[in-house]
Amino acid sequence: MKLTKFVLAVLLTSTIGAMAAMAQQTLDTATVDLTSLGTTTVTSLTGVAGTISAIGCVVTTPVTGTPGASIEVTINGNSKTYTIYSGSNTFVSSMQPFEASVNSPLAGGAFQGDSFLIPYGTAYGFSLTISVFANGGATTGMLTCSALR
Repeated sequence: MKLTKFVLAVLLTSTIGAMAAMAQQTLDTATVDLTSLGTTTVTSLTGVAGTISAIGCVVTTPVTGTPGASIEVTINGNSKTYTIYSGSNTFVSSMQPFEASVNSPLAGGAFQGDSFLIPYGTAYGFSLTISVFANGGATTGMLTCSALR
């Protein structure tokens, strides 16, 4: 009985420690409504230095309709845009290498829990901005996007 309690305590402590370590790695998080036209800023930093290790989003509300969405990363004035959705409720094919979790045998992006993670590993010296643009074409759909350091 004492051994069981000890093992459970160790597992619980390890899990909490791992969760805390992951939380420390999150730079910023934002919720993106795919049914609304507009831009959501995930993070915007100026005058600081660091490294962005990855950018990711998870579907928090299933996506229906014909959404269009892209994520733009600007580091020290240089921008790169990744298209996420383009008139379909599944991630575009160029996002498939970055899919981290898919709940459909055909393609990810439509179901709650579907996610992608774009590895970066890039230092920013004076500015970092990450924004997600949605065209409002979705009938339903929400993403939670994060910048990780």
